[in-house]
Amino acid sequence: YFAKSTRTKRNPWAHYNRALAFRSLQKPQEAMEELVVAHVLAPAEPLISRLHGLIAVEAKEWAIATERLTPLTTGTRAVAVDFELLGHGLWGLGRYEAAATAFERCTSMDPEGETCWYNLGMTRTRLRLWSAAKAAFHQVGAGTTTRPHALRQLKQIERIQAVQP
Repeated sequence: YFAKSTRTKRNPWAHYNRALAFRSLQKPQEAMEELVVAHVLAPAEPLISRLHGLIAVEAKEWAIATERLTPLTTGTRAVAVDFELLGHGLWGLGRYEAAATAFERCTSMDPEGETCWYNLGMTRTRLRLWSAAKAAFHQVGAGTTTRPHALRQLKQIERIQAVQP
């Protein structure tokens, strides 16, 4: 696909940029291969691991996503999107309590983050924590793209609660 010179083989950002190109071509496996090389060349660079985690989530490679994102969430340089992506990876692995914790951290770092609140609500719904799920869905702001989905989930929870003893 892309020519590799000796100089670019040692440059982590050349591999990072190739990964972006492969992602745009919808070739996630090739993108992740480039990011593995980039990570070897620059293991402390969070942007490389973050992109690797994002592409792994998009490709539904949950174990790879959590492997790349977990170290990002333990450092002082963590950002809300790290927790959001980690939550997706943990959800995909069926680790709903851990996913809820990740989404909670995301909402604490970004209280306006509509997708973090929505995903927290979905995770709490999966855990059958109805009141907590409703509280999360109520945090999704009006006029946002996820608001209609949150309202639909709220109605579904109310139907479930109406038939439960």
